[in-house]
Amino acid sequence: MSVVSLAITPVVPSMSSVVTTSTPSVVTSISNLKPDKKRSLLFDWSLVSNIWIQWDSYKYANGDTRKTFACRFIKHRESSTQQKENSPNEKRRITKIRPSGLCLAKIKVSWIVSSKVVQVKRYNNSSNHTHSLIEIDRIKQSKAVRSLVEKEAVKNSPPAITAAVKEYATVKLDLGECVCELKCKEVTNIKYKVRGLMEVHLIGNSNLKLDILESISYLMEQRYQVENYRVPQRSTKGIVFVHPEQLKKLERYGWLMLIDSTHKTNRYDWRLFTLYVCDTYGCWDVGAHFFVNNHSNIEAKGIKKAFSGIIAGLWARQHFPLLLQVTSTNPLESFHSKLKRITSSLHGLIGVTHNIVNIDYKKRSESESVAFNFRIKKVSAYDVDNSILEKIHKFPFPFQNLIIKEACVIMCRIEKGKGMPGLTSLDCHCLFCNRYLLPCKHIFHEHLYECGAQTEQQKSAENRRLVVAELTERVRDRYWSVEETGNIERTETFVSMLEVSLNPIILQFDQSKGKN
Repeated sequence: MSVVSLAITPVVPSMSSVVTTSTPSVVTSISNLKPDKKRSLLFDWSLVSNIWIQWDSYKYANGDTRKTFACRFIKHRESSTQQKENSPNEKRRITKIRPSGLCLAKIKVSWIVSSKVVQVKRYNNSSNHTHSLIEIDRIKQSKAVRSLVEKEAVKNSPPAITAAVKEYATVKLDLGECVCELKCKEVTNIKYKVRGLMEVHLIGNSNLKLDILESISYLMEQRYQVENYRVPQRSTKGIVFVHPEQLKKLERYGWLMLIDSTHKTNRYDWRLFTLYVCDTYGCWDVGAHFFVNNHSNIEAKGIKKAFSGIIAGLWARQHFPLLLQVTSTNPLESFHSKLKRITSSLHGLIGVTHNIVNIDYKKRSESESVAFNFRIKKVSAYDVDNSILEKIHKFPFPFQNLIIKEACVIMCRIEKGKGMPGLTSLDCHCLFCNRYLLPCKHIFHEHLYECGAQTEQQKSAENRRLVVAELTERVRDRYWSVEETGNIERTETFVSMLEVSLNPIILQFDQSKGKN
């Protein structure tokens, strides 16, 4: 009889009777007790499994079974205090130990086959518990709590799991006392153990040939086109696979492609290569994958064979800078980074293919969302005229984001008192315009002024700024023309006359400003 079977029997003994009397007390009805109350008074194994550890057991000839359980605090095995010799104190590992013999409470549980009764009583007049239930929970959680954590372990991070379990156990199950001492560290340990069980199917077959066959079978189930290849003269073999939707993009947008490899994704150390393409919506997506068992010089030779343009020197990271702005392989490296976060070097090829299929599906979903937003989504911005927004909305959404930033800068230019660019045509040579071939802030500023989008007050202010700028420029030019003659007396006379002329004007307006 297992310990769990004690928990599911309809006859449950009272804990209070167990620790105070030597005779068993049987309770036949517990339906009216709440879980927290049941935990305090009754022997519900899933709620108190963390309290007791099995001490010994015996099975009689007539089929009856007897098991003795001791309180966890009895700790009949003392912690090791052995330390390495000749090791300095600052380098020794600091550990925590729990003393033994803190509680000597024991119970004896008997299963009587003939009468189908469970008897629980004090073992040989052992002492009562010398601690509370919460003190036990700080050391180890009960089976009921651990089961709740295991159910949530596949979904969230440890802090989120801890909060969710505490809320659910308190509100829905009335087990607030059980989970009050649940910590993130223990949740992390439980999650790690559960993850190991969940990843068994990713380990795959220990036989490489069978692992390859299973991987190919799984990929074909997911509608991938798969080819198993071999190069006998080079002892090279591998797998090429691609989803039909990704193959369409590879055929259509293959003129711009990123290729990179990553390692340590499987226990055979087969190198994974990925082809990445950029569609017309500016979204990077997977083109194809292939495994190679022997990657010595394979990458360089494979690229030259598959992409003959490299021989003619036609390749570059920024082949079409005005349209594509491709300056790095970061999109593909990000894909491999996501894959390696969920993949272990202990996995087989079947495990890597499972994770690749999942990430591929997410990437296809993202590209579909980008394609939908490309024409449908509209940008909105505060303090931008509706007539301007209507013009901006005629562009695709990614371009709208670029243009709206330039449009918003116009207000800052006007507030700072910057003059019009003075463009003679709708053509500018700033970095933004040269890079994207789109209207920039200078063109917008010129357009607003020419089309009367400015108010009369703004136009007057603009004209005054131009007059002041012109006068300042004339004075500066005249000064340098006098200075360059080398006649110091004449230069000083010019400066003196300028000061005499300007000081009264400045003083007058300073005084009027003070009065206001």
